[in-house]
Amino acid sequence: MRPRTPTPRRGRGYARRALCSAAAALALVALATGPVIPASAAAEIPNAITSIQVVPSTPSPGDEIRLDLTWAVPDTAREGDTFSLTLPGLLTQITSEFDLRDDDNNLVAYATVTQGTVTFTLTDFVNTQHNVHGSAYFWAGISWEATPGQTITLEYGVGSTVITVGEATGGDPGPVEPTLTKGGWWWGLKPNGEEEWGVEGDYIGYAITTPPGPFEKIEIVDNLGDGQEYVCDAQLAPEVLLWDVDENGGLTNGREKAATIACSADALTVMFTDVPEGTLAVLNYKVRVTDKSLKKYTNGATVTIDSREEETSAEVVRKGAGGSGTGETPDTPTVTVVKSASPASGTTVTKGQVVTYSLAFDHTGTGPADVDFTDDLTDVLDDATFVRIENAGGLTVSGPTDGRLSITGSLAADTTVVYSVQVKPDGRGDNVLRNAVFKGDTPEGPGTEHPVRYLYVQKTDGTNPLGGGVQFALRAELDGEPGPIVALDAVDETGLFVTGAIEPGTYLLEEQRAPDGYQLLATPVRFHVAADGAITLDDAEADGGRVTVSTHGDGMNVLSVADVKAPALPLTGGSGPLAYWLCGSALVAAATSLAVRRRTHPAAPSISAEARR
Repeated sequence: MRPRTPTPRRGRGYARRALCSAAAALALVALATGPVIPASAAAEIPNAITSIQVVPSTPSPGDEIRLDLTWAVPDTAREGDTFSLTLPGLLTQITSEFDLRDDDNNLVAYATVTQGTVTFTLTDFVNTQHNVHGSAYFWAGISWEATPGQTITLEYGVGSTVITVGEATGGDPGPVEPTLTKGGWWWGLKPNGEEEWGVEGDYIGYAITTPPGPFEKIEIVDNLGDGQEYVCDAQLAPEVLLWDVDENGGLTNGREKAATIACSADALTVMFTDVPEGTLAVLNYKVRVTDKSLKKYTNGATVTIDSREEETSAEVVRKGAGGSGTGETPDTPTVTVVKSASPASGTTVTKGQVVTYSLAFDHTGTGPADVDFTDDLTDVLDDATFVRIENAGGLTVSGPTDGRLSITGSLAADTTVVYSVQVKPDGRGDNVLRNAVFKGDTPEGPGTEHPVRYLYVQKTDGTNPLGGGVQFALRAELDGEPGPIVALDAVDETGLFVTGAIEPGTYLLEEQRAPDGYQLLATPVRFHVAADGAITLDDAEADGGRVTVSTHGDGMNVLSVADVKAPALPLTGGSGPLAYWLCGSALVAAATSLAVRRRTHPAAPSISAEARR
């Protein structure tokens, strides 16, 4: 049971002292503060207390009760965040502060009790843990003003606990005992400077009460136990009071008594004289608690009254308060990215075609992770134009600048960034859309590659490239008729030509000019281009099989046109083969004419041999 107003009754005598200054109040408040955390960084967490139990469940007025609670905070909680419990007016404070620690003695939170509010402040423990939760206990008192049957409700957001006040078991302590006594109580100052008793904190007040006089001389040598030191400050210095005892054992007419007092941090002696008959003396003094880990604090004294020496002692017990906290160490959050494309990487594309890229960001671990990646489109934008960002996925996507997209931000879950490009119709670079995603200077997995669909035409002499004076015309076939000319540009001087991005369909290749001494193709070559860029000849045997299909070094198809030499004609002034041909022709003509005459005229008479002679 807690004492009521601490006055010297039945061995627990202790005169209240009203001499307190604002400076002393501020000093005590300062001693009760925890780590300094900027207010702007703190947030109040609602509904963090999840249950409260009270023991005993039906306390009497003046009783002390223990409150046991459980608590949990969200994973978003950070150092300096708080949650609190407000005590109803009929609960008086006992505990002033306590810590909540994990099994390794790491400080999870600290609690302070001020003006009826218990405030729990989280430490940096929560910055590296998730699923942080725990329990706590502390003490409070039932006010003497509570009445039996009255209910006291503790509200804590997600629920409430009701205390029903039981029958009173205490009462007036009765008349003063006529013996030497010593008592001690927790003592402190409220923020407004008023004294408060029974609140476990930084100070303990002691009182040594003599029996009623008369006495000529009293000497007191105090003996302080561990974890304490005397307070000798002017505002809180030891003092002696005299109290008259009436016929009922009550105290009246309290007044200060002059005394010789020697006080230091580790020693206290007091001497005074002339205590009248029917009057008792009370020595009041305070000590500062220097070791808050102790469960109890002791204090003895040797008191000599008119040469009669007596021993007395007191003990102040710390009811105690504390709590626990625990959490789970999350995996370090990381983000990786995988790039894909539609159509898939390796697919041949054509002019005007849109390629859509997807960056799939995979978040692992717990909590947010920073994202800082670069998508290098340098080898894409020489053959395509950037269309737009289809989906930023909650990240910041900027660019492209100097051919690069920047993807930054923070991720706590998976996401996808999507953007698109379009293949240029002409004026391209290396005819390959090739790119990769980088984190710093390191590629994040394989990139993508899309060849632009095109084809080569190579003039040969059947074995080797044949350049100089070569000209082709390539036309798309529309409805079975030659259509518009498709661009066909010379790659070099070896007779190699390349188209622009070419659509699937049927085409006609016409040789318009051949090198000197070589024959042109007799007819245009008809061929087909498939969706994957493959080339098929309509008639592989046309023109004696002079046109064949092969593969260029970059994987694209090549139409090879093998020219043959034209027949050589004689030079001017020479007979050459032509002269023999003309002569032969003349002989054949003469023979034919003679034969005809023999068939159309009578035969000449025969001439005998003698006649001819």
